[in-house]
Amino acid sequence: MVEDIFELNKVINHDIVEVIEKYHLDSISKARHRAYKRYYLYNILRTRRHLSLSMIGRFFNRDHATVMYGLKEHAYWWGKKDIQYLKDIQPLTDIIDAQTHDVGIFNININYVDVEKSSMTITGNFNLNLLERLPEQMTKEELVNVFKILK
Repeated sequence: MVEDIFELNKVINHDIVEVIEKYHLDSISKARHRAYKRYYLYNILRTRRHLSLSMIGRFFNRDHATVMYGLKEHAYWWGKKDIQYLKDIQPLTDIIDAQTHDVGIFNININYVDVEKSSMTITGNFNLNLLERLPEQMTKEELVNVFKILK
């Protein structure tokens, strides 16, 4: 089920996924320019998109502790207004700010009914016309398609 939630989060946060792929931020590289971009995106995913540390880590092939460290680094360098940090993250601030939308306020709660069935409650800003057309029960694929429409 965690993998299903991750796939849904990739659809919801497609703009972040595109940036990660463009700059190869899921690689093992520890180069400063890549690390700084990761730190910045960790912060976006945590503060604007409200994802857990472990979910953020999945985007970058990192664990939750690495994400926590990166969030602390972001706060430090951002707080200092460090010229090199700001220069390295500059392309991301332009891309992400240009694509900012209310995706970050979705909340997903899952209740496991049994081995083959679970119920999911998603709260957030949805178009009322879209909601009225949705069936009461949906498969994972149908749900993913709804979020593809929203992007």
